[in-house]
Amino acid sequence: MTADGLPRRRRYWPLLVGTFFDGTVLLGALLGRLGGQLRWWELEPGADRFLAALAFLQLSLIASQCFVFLRTDIYAVLLTAAGCFDLWRVNQLLLRRRLRLITPAQRQELDAAHPRDLAVARWYCWVYMAGLVLAGWFFVCFFAPATVRLLCWIAQTVAGAELADPSFWEALVFGAVVLSPQMATLAIAVRDISRRRRTRAAAGPMGRRRVWPAVPR
Repeated sequence: MTADGLPRRRRYWPLLVGTFFDGTVLLGALLGRLGGQLRWWELEPGADRFLAALAFLQLSLIASQCFVFLRTDIYAVLLTAAGCFDLWRVNQLLLRRRLRLITPAQRQELDAAHPRDLAVARWYCWVYMAGLVLAGWFFVCFFAPATVRLLCWIAQTVAGAELADPSFWEALVFGAVVLSPQMATLAIAVRDISRRRRTRAAAGPMGRRRVWPAVPR
């Protein structure tokens, strides 16, 4: 059994349901635009642009789930399928050891890690490092410039339009739809980092030693 009380084979659907939901929304947005182009129904230009932005957003969310070098849902599927317990922490410790940055307490924690985590981390660490390089390149070349342009467009549109102008509300709704996932992700990441630091500080070096069970099925 896993920590949440479910056998591993029954965890896949809860882990993938978010991605399936994103795919359903993407399909709905694409069908909405297709119906407008085929004259099945009338779409206002603003509605068509909104559906296009929504489709792009959902496609980006689905693609980002494949970044297994981050703690995404697909990473959790990999963790479950590989029979790991704490791959993320073991991977961090293994990288610190290879970079000669590991402390005695961290080395002790790594020695006490589950053998399955150690076996998977030996090849996962290369995926992790390659993914970080790819993510850095994507952030600098695409994400940051696109986000800056989007924020500038929203600010200029909101500042230059009246409250009764449809473009004013179009800019606000578009910005909320596109930027809300990033803001939510940032807030969750900050919360998780703070929570892990408090947990490790309370546990101490000896509190992180575990007696690992056999890999459940």
